[in-house]
Amino acid sequence: MFHKSKKDILNGNIPEQILLFTIPICGSYLLTQLYQFADSIVLGRFVGVEAMAAVGGSATMIINILLNLISGIATGLMVVVAQNLGRGAHERVGETVKTGMFVAVVFGGTISIISALISKPLLQLMNCPIETIEPSLIYMYSYFVGIIPYTIYTFGVYVLRASGDTKISLYCTIIIAAVKIILDLILTAVFNFGVWGVSISTVASYLVCGIFVLVILHNTEYSYHFDIKDFGYEKNLLKQIFKIGFPVAIQSALFAITNAYVSVKINLFGTNAIAAFSAYNNVDNFYWSFTNAIGAVIITIVGQNFGNKNMTRVKQTLKYGIIIHFIATILIGVFEFTCARSIIHVFTTSEEVINIATLMVHNISITYSTYILVEMISGTIKGCGDSMNSMIIAFIGVCGTRVLFLTFFPFTNVFQVLYCYPISWSITSLIYLIYYLSNKKYRLTNNN
Repeated sequence: MFHKSKKDILNGNIPEQILLFTIPICGSYLLTQLYQFADSIVLGRFVGVEAMAAVGGSATMIINILLNLISGIATGLMVVVAQNLGRGAHERVGETVKTGMFVAVVFGGTISIISALISKPLLQLMNCPIETIEPSLIYMYSYFVGIIPYTIYTFGVYVLRASGDTKISLYCTIIIAAVKIILDLILTAVFNFGVWGVSISTVASYLVCGIFVLVILHNTEYSYHFDIKDFGYEKNLLKQIFKIGFPVAIQSALFAITNAYVSVKINLFGTNAIAAFSAYNNVDNFYWSFTNAIGAVIITIVGQNFGNKNMTRVKQTLKYGIIIHFIATILIGVFEFTCARSIIHVFTTSEEVINIATLMVHNISITYSTYILVEMISGTIKGCGDSMNSMIIAFIGVCGTRVLFLTFFPFTNVFQVLYCYPISWSITSLIYLIYYLSNKKYRLTNNN
C-alpha cells in the first residue's frame, strides 16, 4: 500500500514552503551550471577559443531549444501529478507517472532523431563560423545520443517536484556534476579528446542519472511509484499531459528560438564575440538558476492548491513568490555585476573576450527585475492548467518583440543586440499582469 504524498503543501506557511522548496532546486540548477562551466573551462583552457565558441555558442542555443521542449512536456506531467495529488486522486498519480515515462521514451527518441537530421542546416542558417561547425556537430550529435536517458531523468525529477520532493533533483545533479567534471578532465584535459571528451562525459552522466531516477521511482512507497514492467500509457492522461505540456513546451522553445536568433546576430561580430557571449551566458545563468527554480516551485504549489480548489492559497503563493523573487533578483544582480570579470576570467585568458563578456553582464544584470512578473504569473496560470494563454502571451511579448527588434534595429556593436532582453521582458510582464488582473478565475477566493 503506497503512501499518498511525501510533502503536505496544501497547508502551512507559504513563504517558508517557497523558500524550502526553491533552495534545493536552485542548488540543482547551479550544479548544472557548474558542470556546464566545466565544459567551457576545459575547452577554453585546454583546446582553444574556437572549441569554446563551438560548444557555448550556436550549438548550445540549438540544444537549449530541444531541452526546453522536454522540460515543457515534463511541466505538463508535473501539473497533472500535482493537481491529482491536490484532489486526493492518488490512484491516478501512479497512472500519470506510468504515462509520463512512456512519453519520455517515445518523445525523447523522436526529437533526438529529428534534431540530429536538421543540426547542420541550422548551424549554417545561424551564420555559424566555418571553423566552429565541425566541433559543434560533434558535440550536438553525441548529445542527442543521451536525450532518452536525459528525458527519463527530467520527467522523473518533475514528478518528484510535483509531490514536494525537491531534494532528489539536487542529488541527481550532484551525481551528474561529479561524473561529468571527472570525465571532462580525464578525457579532454589529460587525453586530449577535445570536444569528443566533453560529449562523451555528457552522455555518460545522463545515463547514470536516468537509471538513478528509475530506481528511486521503483523503490518509493508513495503514490508516484513506477515499475518498468508496467510501461505503457493511459489515453486520457496522455491527452492531459500534452494539453498542458505542449503549450508550455512551445513557450519554452520560443524563448530558446529567440535566443538562437540573438546568437545569429552575435555571430556576425566574429569568434571573440561568440566566445564572449558563451562566457556571458555562464554568468547570466546564476540568475536563471534561481528564476527557473522558483518558477517550478510556484507551479507545484499552485497546482496542488488549485486541484484542492483553494484559490486563496493560489493568490497568496503568487504574492509571496513575487516578493521573494524581487529580493533575490536584486541580490543576484549585484553579485553578477560585481564579480563578472573574475568569473569570466576562469573560462578564458583572452583579454578581448573577457572585456566583451564583462560589459555584456553589466548591461543586462541591472535589468533582471523586468522579468519577475513573467516567471511568477506564468507559473501561476500554468499551475492552474492555463498553459495555452501563457504560450500566446509569451509568443506576442517575447518572440514578437525580440524578432522585430533584432530584425529592424540598426546594430553598430554587439552590446546593442542584448537590449532585446529587457525590452521583451518589460512588454511581456505588462501583458501577463493585464491578463491576470482581468481574468475572473484568478480574482476568485474560496468565499466566492
